[in-house]
Amino acid sequence: MQKVLSYQDFVSKIKNVYGENSYLFLPNLDDTYTKVVFNEDVVADEGALNRIRMVDPLKTFFFKTKEDILNFDKENFLQIIIGIKSCDISALKISDKIFLNKDYVDEMYKFYRDRTIIVSSDCPRPEKNCFCNLVGGQPYPVEGYDLNLSFVEEGRYILSSGSKKGDEI
Repeated sequence: MQKVLSYQDFVSKIKNVYGENSYLFLPNLDDTYTKVVFNEDVVADEGALNRIRMVDPLKTFFFKTKEDILNFDKENFLQIIIGIKSCDISALKISDKIFLNKDYVDEMYKFYRDRTIIVSSDCPRPEKNCFCNLVGGQPYPVEGYDLNLSFVEEGRYILSSGSKKGDEI
């Protein structure tokens, strides 16, 4: 599946489909406008989407530092993370090998992985400190994502599916 749309339209559609039943994390620039951070349900910042990877590792979405276990709704939990870069997806594949293998399965890690939609985005301008090409990667994801946003022109993206979960969306 491929479709061309604006970033704002994509985020609006995700909010309309999943609404209050999910945690939506979007890339935004920090107060100094130098680092990409992920905040829950803020204004869609296209400038942050087209930057390099976020400051915090992707694993922070799967290994929570604290949780409200009394009010945690396991049945309806869903998190959607938009703007994940190829290098973070590569790191996530390593975590999957460690925490989801035949000898040991971390149940909480599996819970969060199963209930997360990964929306990756290409790196239109890799920075001088980027290293994906040095370790056999590319500035765009090949696998490990549910949906991907590829920059086409100002304000326009190609949305493509990378998984069965992505096809269903």
